[in-house]
Amino acid sequence: MDLSVTPSEKIAFLTNVSLFQALDQSQLEKIANMDEVDDNSAGEYICHEGVIGDSMYLILEGSVSLEKVVWNSAPIVVAETVSER
Repeated sequence: MDLSVTPSEKIAFLTNVSLFQALDQSQLEKIANMDEVDDNSAGEYICHEGVIGDSMYLILEGSVSLEKVVWNSAPIVVAETVSER
């Protein structure tokens, strides 16, 4: 994945996410400038159940699945794709 995402590309992406649609341009610019673009590999975990997080993830490319681990069992897929689309 190309990690060079311009501020205007970030703002364009944010305006298509329902969570951010009520924000004005200056608010979107603040969010676009505070982020960090990360490249995660397939199968890599970005968070774990029960661990308090300090990040929010916007998936620019690819997909995410949510799994619930049940004691003494294989992971149960909760959602294959988490998406606005």
